[in-house]
Amino acid sequence: GLDRNDVYFFPQGMLPAMTKDGVAVLQGTTRANSLALSPDGNGGIYTALKKHGILDDMKKRRVVCCDAICVDNVLARPLDPGFVGCC
Repeated sequence: GLDRNDVYFFPQGMLPAMTKDGVAVLQGTTRANSLALSPDGNGGIYTALKKHGILDDMKKRRVVCCDAICVDNVLARPLDPGFVGCC
């Protein structure tokens, strides 16, 4: 298996939820409504890697390539031979 020191879990960022018309979505039913948040999308991985120190750790370890697959891509092939080495 994998060495537990080589496996990282980190949260993705959140952004205000908006309607398709650009109106902010509120959550709650009282006068103290708050802004609803939703995940920041697939591109948010880059900000999250930086924010949680993972890019610095990768640099220390001299990582030159990594394979990242978004959780909602069920047909993705981890370490697909067609993409490995395309950094």
